[in-house]
Amino acid sequence: MSKKVTIIVSSILLVYYIFTSGLWFFLTDCQEISKLTTPFSWALSAERTGLTGIATKDDINCVKWLLYKSDPKIKITGDSNAIFMITGYTELISDTWAAIGREDRLKTLYALPKEKESYIFLTSWNTRHKRYIETVDVGLRSSYPFAIDGSVLVYLTTNIDAPDQRVLIAFKVKEVYRSGDSVVYERVE
Repeated sequence: MSKKVTIIVSSILLVYYIFTSGLWFFLTDCQEISKLTTPFSWALSAERTGLTGIATKDDINCVKWLLYKSDPKIKITGDSNAIFMITGYTELISDTWAAIGREDRLKTLYALPKEKESYIFLTSWNTRHKRYIETVDVGLRSSYPFAIDGSVLVYLTTNIDAPDQRVLIAFKVKEVYRSGDSVVYERVE
């Protein structure tokens, strides 16, 4: 094979690699994770975008508190990554489903308006970035801002009745458990 053909083939493969590996998503600091307009890399962009939950020691401490010390009658809400952390932990430790009491105790944040009593689990990533993640489709996520102003949690979420619309939600909360950056609030009315 000639040197010219080798250079052309190598160049084509390099460009293909840059755009399909997630490297371009990473280098351009792209934030769009709800559509696959630019392929992203879970490894390169997970911390920055929240594509997947990376459990810290503080997160695991909150998961343990929720499973073993919280009121089992109260639902647990959190973003997609927080719920995945809880279910992932329960798969590792066989007795934890008994600690949860029942599988339907876990709810994502967009279900919070319908839950009168609930714990709200914010992971270390949530509190550092002031954002939470909702699963849109397989491999796709949406990232929404939230704020805690004193004892009020305010966040933007998907309207359950009209999924293409967003609604602003506000609830009174009190902190019931904290481990470093990871925190559990309880909704109070």
